[in-house]
Amino acid sequence: MKKTLTASLLALLATFPIYAQPAFTPTDAPDYEELPELRASEILRPEILSGPHHKVQEPVPTYSGANRFSIDSDFGVFEAEGNEMLIRRVNEINAISRLKEVSRTDEYKNALLKAAKSPVAAAKSIVTNPVGTVASVPKGLMKFMGRARESVKGIGKKGDSNAADGSKMQQMIGFTDTKRKVAIDLGVDPYSTNTVLQKELDGISWASFAGGLTFQVATMPIGGPALTVTGVTGTFQDVLRDKSPTDLKIMNRKILLGMGASAADTEAFLNNGAFSPSAQTAFVLNLKSLDGVANRGAFVRLAAKKSSDE
Repeated sequence: MKKTLTASLLALLATFPIYAQPAFTPTDAPDYEELPELRASEILRPEILSGPHHKVQEPVPTYSGANRFSIDSDFGVFEAEGNEMLIRRVNEINAISRLKEVSRTDEYKNALLKAAKSPVAAAKSIVTNPVGTVASVPKGLMKFMGRARESVKGIGKKGDSNAADGSKMQQMIGFTDTKRKVAIDLGVDPYSTNTVLQKELDGISWASFAGGLTFQVATMPIGGPALTVTGVTGTFQDVLRDKSPTDLKIMNRKILLGMGASAADTEAFLNNGAFSPSAQTAFVLNLKSLDGVANRGAFVRLAAKKSSDE
């Protein structure tokens, strides 16, 4: 019986034609092109490709239409997405070098000694690293900060017994003003995400603010100033130097609402953490320069939804 069943199955299978699986050929490959990988030496100007303190790595992968660069430097490896960010990073590397040169001078060392004796020396960490300092700050300093905060609220009022503390708070705010000026003079973004640059800016700015260090820029960044906005470069640099982040937000809000952007889109854009104060201001000033262009609010709505400033 078993032999009969097996023979029957074989006979049944024999009635069906057996088709071979077609071989895979290159013409059957998915219909898309691989993203190209460029060579830095073939697409960059010599002064951008390498300099005294940096060299762009040769492979340049591309993604979503943007070149991705890796930059070897004396101060670590930096990444840049897009050609504009590459120029920013190269200028930042040069700025770091300049700041480190200043930090090795006798003038800088003397300024640090003077800063250590400054009335606001104890508040340095709160100004430069507010989040990391709060947990470990002495109670006495926290009381001072509390009194200073109240003094700022009461500035200009007669009989204010905490006027001196208010002055100290204004001095601490003055540190950030000094830092912005140093960054702008160097041609770099005071709100850059480059942590190495920020550390060097903090050191020189503190010596300048609290220690009286005179800081002068020897050279401009390569390729021209890194902080430019088409048609309004002077205005852009001036407002970054002179206005705090809060002041920039107030100014940008007024401009956006004035050109017809909705209040909801304006607030969503201004509260979008993907953009630094400088990136927001550059966007707003560029948009303002397009006077006469209809429906500029649509650009604000689109920018409010972006998750990156690249």
